[in-house]
Amino acid sequence: MFDTAKKGPQESWRQFGYQLRSYYSYYTSSRKVTETEELMELVVVDKLKEALPNDALRQIALQENKSWLKIDEPTEVVEAVESSRGKPSGASVPRMGMASGEGRGREIGGASPLHRQEQIEVKNAPLKAQTTMRQCYRCA
Repeated sequence: MFDTAKKGPQESWRQFGYQLRSYYSYYTSSRKVTETEELMELVVVDKLKEALPNDALRQIALQENKSWLKIDEPTEVVEAVESSRGKPSGASVPRMGMASGEGRGREIGGASPLHRQEQIEVKNAPLKAQTTMRQCYRCA
């Protein structure tokens, strides 16, 4: 509902804003998301699913009957579906900002842009913030 919500002609922007918040609150509570990291994972997985071919999306939907899948699970499903079609994993899948070699080989701050570490603030509890190191998913 959140993704497809549209403001009605008789609805004020304030009403629409509160309706969106209500939809999003329902969405996160129905997925049992309570931490910032879980929310990030859910948003990333949803974005990933938008890019999937229909056959892979159907396989993931079959597995999501009780709970949503974390990032490793749908990516494994997609790779299995693609390998069953004889398509090697990652074949001809351009990454944002990486077309025609853009960003490859350049160094920023002494590290490749794909592998640099950043210090970020993560809020895992409502009143508590902590600092953590975020690394490239390849380097983890």
